[in-house]
Amino acid sequence: MLTVHCAAGHHVGVVYRTPGGLVWAGIPHAHSHGGRDFVDAAHHGGHRDTPWVDWLAAQDYPLPAGCECGPRSLSRARLLEVVATGDHRLIID
Repeated sequence: MLTVHCAAGHHVGVVYRTPGGLVWAGIPHAHSHGGRDFVDAAHHGGHRDTPWVDWLAAQDYPLPAGCECGPRSLSRARLLEVVATGDHRLIID
């Protein structure tokens, strides 16, 4: 598993290893509600914080992501590189 955070420490998303391959899960828009931005459905009833879940494929088209700092785009190739190194945490700008 690889956890992605912004430089301010907000949670951006996670890469999971599944039997079918690597999967990205993250909220594709800015979201703020404390707890280092981990999902807390009680504040929004679950309707606003629907995660974007997608396979990490060899094609490098951007993944939508976000945190309290705002919306972002992540490179699939970059995430695959970091997973290959064995790191468990990635800090992005």
